[in-house]
Order: sequence, then C-alpha cells, then structure tokens
Amino acid sequence: MKRLLPLLILASPAAAQATFTVIQSGSFPTANADASAIVGNDGQGAFLWTVTGGYTPLGEQSAVGVSEDGQTVLGQITDPVTGEDVAGLWTAATGWQSLGGFGSACGTDASNPYELSGDAQTAVGLGWFGCQGRAFRYTNTFGMQQLPMQTNNSSRASAISVDGNWIGGWEEDASGARRACVWDSSLNQSFLLISSSNPNGAGEVYGFSHDGAYAVGTEGNGAFIWEQASGTATSLGPVPGGAFLDKTILLCVDEDGERAGGTFGFGPFGRAILWSPSNGYQYLDDVLTAGGVDMTAWETANVSHISPDGNILVGAVRAAGGFASSVFVATLGAGDIGTNFCTAVPNSTGSAGSIAGIGSDLVAANNLTLEASSLPPGQFAYFVNGPSPGFIAGPGGSQGNLCLLGGLGRHRLQVGTADASGTYAIQVDLTSFPRPTGFVAVQPGETWHFSCWYRDQNPTPTSNFTDGLTVTFQ
Repeated sequence: MKRLLPLLILASPAAAQATFTVIQSGSFPTANADASAIVGNDGQGAFLWTVTGGYTPLGEQSAVGVSEDGQTVLGQITDPVTGEDVAGLWTAATGWQSLGGFGSACGTDASNPYELSGDAQTAVGLGWFGCQGRAFRYTNTFGMQQLPMQTNNSSRASAISVDGNWIGGWEEDASGARRACVWDSSLNQSFLLISSSNPNGAGEVYGFSHDGAYAVGTEGNGAFIWEQASGTATSLGPVPGGAFLDKTILLCVDEDGERAGGTFGFGPFGRAILWSPSNGYQYLDDVLTAGGVDMTAWETANVSHISPDGNILVGAVRAAGGFASSVFVATLGAGDIGTNFCTAVPNSTGSAGSIAGIGSDLVAANNLTLEASSLPPGQFAYFVNGPSPGFIAGPGGSQGNLCLLGGLGRHRLQVGTADASGTYAIQVDLTSFPRPTGFVAVQPGETWHFSCWYRDQNPTPTSNFTDGLTVTFQ
C-alpha cells in the first residue's frame, strides 16, 4: 500500500504568516476552490488527494480537473472499447467513463481533456477530426459539442469557470497563429487581445477566476489579464530579465483580479510566479521566504491553482537542484478571521484581554494563528476551544468570564507566557485539534469557539479569560 505523509514546513506564529506544505510526489496539479481536493499525475497515473481521505490512486493516464465537492475527476484515459485516448470522468461509484470523441482520431488521440466545471456537468478540451483539433464542450445532455469558430483551422478549450458559464482557450487564424478567445454561456465567441500592437489577437487563455470575472493567459512571451465587466485585456509583458526562450505564463487568477499565479522560464527550469497590480511580478519562493517560510530546500515550479480569495495556492515544486516534481499547497497569510463575542473582565493591566484569529479559515490551508493581547506580561496562558458559545461568570474562582460551553479542548501542549507587550500566540494544527477525548481533525463546515485562559496578580494570584472568538471553517 502506498503511504504518503505530508511534509509540513511552518514558521513560528506571526500575523499574516505564510505556510508551505508538500503533500506528495506528482505533477500538473489542479484543485477545487479551497484546495480540499487536488488531482494530478504520478508514477501510477492519475491521483486524487483530499483533506478528509488522503491519497487515492486512480490509474489511467492523467487527471486535469476536479469538481467542487471532490467527488468527480476529469482525466485522460484509454477507451475500453476503441482503445483510443479519450477524455474521461471518474467517480468512486462508476470508475472511469469515456466521453468519446468526434469520431475521427489523430493516431490514437480522439479527445484530450483540459478542465471541469465545479458541478461536474461540463468538461472542456480538444477533440480531433483526423489530425485537426477542435475545441469541445461536453455535457451529459448534449454530449461532445464542437465550439463555434470563425475559421476552419484548429482550436482548443483550455479553461472553464467554476459555474460553467465561461470557456476560454484559442483558435488559429488563417496563418495558423493562435488567438486568445472566450465563449460565453450562449457560446458566443470573443477574441480578447486584438489591438494596434497585436492586430491578430495572438495569445492563449489558460485560466479563469472562480466566477469568470477575470481570465489570464499568454501574449507572446508575456502574459495578460482580461476583465469580463469591461471587456478589456491588459498586456502585462514578460517577467524582466528573461532569456530568449523564457515565457511568462499566467495560469490562474483570484476572483478580484488582484492576484494571479503561473510560471516563468523554460521547460523543467520554470519558476513559480505571482502577479498583482500593486507588486507586478514576484517569484513565489521570494514571497514565501518573506512570509517566514524556509524555502532553502525547495524550488517552486508553477502556481496552477489559486483560491477565490487569493490566499491559497497549489502547484508543482522540486527539491532544490533536482528535477522530480511534487505537489505543494501554500498560503500567503491573511488578515483577521472569525467573529468576537462575549465580554472579558479587565485584568491587572487595566485592560480586558482580547483574542484574535489570524490567517485563513480554509481547513486545507491549515493556517490559523490564535493571538491573545492585553495580557499581564510574563504570565502563563493557554487557549481553549469548545463547540458552543456561552457565558459563565468566575468559573473556579477566576476573576474572568468563560465564554464557552460544552466539553472544552485545552491547547496544553502549547502553554506559554505573555511577552513584554502582553501578547501570546500559537499556531493551531487543524489536523491535530485537542478535544476532551483526544485529538481530532477539523472538518470544512464546522464552527469552533475559542478563548484564552491566563494567570494574573490582581492583586492576589488569580486567573482570567479573554473574550471569545467564533470561526466557521471552509
């Protein structure tokens, strides 16, 4: 049995700190919105990895898309009847099912899959008429449909929005040059990059934001971002300092168009990049290092998926100086999360202790820091969790109010002391969450409540609590 253990690389707790996790060997990964389900390729073929179920080998040739519920996978398979290479869908109940082709293969290729809508109702890719490729949309209702075109050359559908309403890719012009285009829900086609400096609109669409509001891709050796609302594309050019063969490719973008991910370079030497309107291009390794992650052992190769909020990234990574590919999940840190409730009692500092959640509420990110502030400096403290909010005045002789009810989980393995500023923080491992009966894994959709207990001299030895914090995990 193949056992793959995650390698977790975490820095000490700090506000908005980054995380970096290598989950297993593999390449060409993609994920659902919150990265709780990831698919890709490894030595045995396609695989599915989920936060709840871990690694599942799927065999066949490759996996290129996964539904939002993590139950359906799109990939490349061998048709059991024709022996041709075709797009296929996998579920645990049915196994792999062929989507077929247009009826005339190019060699052994009848169809090639590229991406799957969030509800698994629509797959897109490339179908073959002889050795001429044509963009397709596949649905259970209509089967495999060729997408409308303006020429009689080749085309490809490379991306689809999660809601299935936007499809992106390219169509060749009369000279054979690829032109970036999108199709809307009515299959009306638009070319994105036609301008005075690019009269043919040469380029390719590689990815959409979660809601289809933005698309990204390549234009020459550089990249572009397109905004649906205005219908305008902005040329971003290449990453500065590249060589002649180096290309800048943006593969994914968040729902606000504020962060995009991709790759820069040539072939196996590509480096993962991020782009934002405020910072331009940045190498992901540099961003993670600045966020507190030790990246000396790793080189990220690409960012192939980004969450709607732009905080969680999925892509390929290699050991420093190596070529073998693995799959990583990274978070870039976020602001405060959760909702405060209840009223805390002032302590010896004259202020009431307060609690904050910092990082991400995505379970897959495993990036939650609990921070208590306005505590008496140098005093012992630890955090507690519970299933319900509540109010108990002065429990056990404490001067404070306990804002939790139900069985309390105590983060006793992370007992600490408030620093000189009265702050105490821990990073919570959501895969090993303390409860009265042992450690559990937090699941998406669960709501947990937190507070911090601490000692005090006010004026005699006593204890107190911060207010409460509620976090609903995704």
